[in-house]
Amino acid sequence: MFSRIRKRLTYTNIIVTLALVFAMSGGAYAASKYLITSTKQISPKVLTALKGKNGKNGTNGSNGAQGPVGEKGSVGTNGTTGPTGPTGPTGTTGATGATGTTGATGPTGATGPTGATGPQGPLQPGKTETGQWTVSQNVTGEVEFLDVSLSFPVPLAKALDAAHVHFIGVGEGEHEGKEALAITNHECEGTSKGPKATSENLCVFTTSSVSVTLPFKETPVTIPFQILDAENEAAEGAGISGAYMAALAKIAKSDLVASGDWVVTG
Repeated sequence: MFSRIRKRLTYTNIIVTLALVFAMSGGAYAASKYLITSTKQISPKVLTALKGKNGKNGTNGSNGAQGPVGEKGSVGTNGTTGPTGPTGPTGTTGATGATGTTGATGPTGATGPTGATGPQGPLQPGKTETGQWTVSQNVTGEVEFLDVSLSFPVPLAKALDAAHVHFIGVGEGEHEGKEALAITNHECEGTSKGPKATSENLCVFTTSSVSVTLPFKETPVTIPFQILDAENEAAEGAGISGAYMAALAKIAKSDLVASGDWVVTG
């Protein structure tokens, strides 16, 4: 086999073979030296010329349908509060609403403390009690007997004698012109509108005393009542529970009407 090769191995073949090997190794060297690995190795003008036009936009998906909505993003932080706006105009008054239904009755409150029992007597010294009296009677023109009862709500500590009971006629009160003797002696004070009595005195004031005749004509009359002990009508004075006023009147045929106030002080 080697003898065959030696017969064909001539000078020309050797030169051609060396030239071929040299050419191949030189090409590899050039390829490794001038290989383009970055766009920076290419001139900008060449890059511009080599760049093609943008293609058309592609379709969404295979059937052109819109893609799914992405996840909701997190809530952002609150912005700063803006300045307060101007006050708006006052609106019109609305219609009155319908009356609501009556509420349920509330529970009964607790019973309060029992009050102290009022005084049953006797009337304490310096304490005063008052009342009113009136009489209305038809007078025939003859002597008429008039009587009025006075009852004390709180009994007196003791009965009053004649010197401590006083009848004061119309206009005989304090500063009313003709003052009664009891007013002058300061046993009674004030008027029928504000009667007062000093300690251990009963004062009976007269507000009105008139004779009424048809057609309703009023004529002032004076009726001197006597104050008697309610427990002993024969004695002038006042009992612990009250007094009795009596009078004998003889006036023209008419209706007699008299009234007033009384006051007693313990």
